[in-house]
Amino acid sequence: MTTKDQSSDRSTTTRKHIVETAKRLFYELGYNQTSFADIARAADIPKGNFYYHFKTKDDILSAVIRSRIDEIRSFLQTMEQEFPEPQNRLQNFINTASDFSSAIARFGCPLGTLMTELGKNQPTLKAQAQEMFDLYRHWISEQFRALGHGARADGLAMRLLSRTQGISLMGHVYGQDEFVKTELAELGQWLSSTASG
Repeated sequence: MTTKDQSSDRSTTTRKHIVETAKRLFYELGYNQTSFADIARAADIPKGNFYYHFKTKDDILSAVIRSRIDEIRSFLQTMEQEFPEPQNRLQNFINTASDFSSAIARFGCPLGTLMTELGKNQPTLKAQAQEMFDLYRHWISEQFRALGHGARADGLAMRLLSRTQGISLMGHVYGQDEFVKTELAELGQWLSSTASG
């Protein structure tokens, strides 16, 4: 490997490290409450190197959103491979949320909290972030359509997403991960009755 290749690899690694650090801080502290300095300090990267990769905090957020979108796509592809039945895929979607009940109780849903924050006065960034929800909405609609719900599929997808977000919000408001788990279990029962009906 040439020195140029090694330098490129280091640059890519550094950029990824910044994005992962920012992703965590935006989730735990909020986008508007996280500064450039917070990210640079947590990533342990000198400011000069930091500005080489990102000129503004909005640039970092765009990279964070792209990273989350890639993660969502990978997650949905994995479910397609591991669960042949659409009902099982939808149930696993709920189960995965339940697996993160402690983080949800502490910080809320990473997608929902970001959308709420950006939606107040940052419409351009909100439009970028909405793509994360669009991926889930489209995929969930496909599963309900495969279960024979036809024209109702998108409405059911919106209901599933909205109930998941409501559970995340109230679990976070009261800091109760058991509430999140219990409500998601009941949501799973609703899913079973809806899918079979």
